[in-house]
Amino acid sequence: MRLIEDALNNVICAHYVANSTGICIGFDTVEVFRNIQCSMGPAKYVDRFPIQSFLSEASFGGVDTSFYKAMKWSYEKEFRL
Repeated sequence: MRLIEDALNNVICAHYVANSTGICIGFDTVEVFRNIQCSMGPAKYVDRFPIQSFLSEASFGGVDTSFYKAMKWSYEKEFRL
């Protein structure tokens, strides 16, 4: 699931909502986060992706690498579940 801070961002709508012809659904994020038991948080925008070893959980300091995203997408202000 992709969550963003600004659902009225025209660039986001052009990229993800069928060029502004699709729909956007609003959620009470406090309730969503309270009721979903999984990893969640803001995306971490980076210039270079870290190298991860899938052989060891501790290889990356316990950081969930699924939250990393290229810096060019930072305007999205995305949260991930």
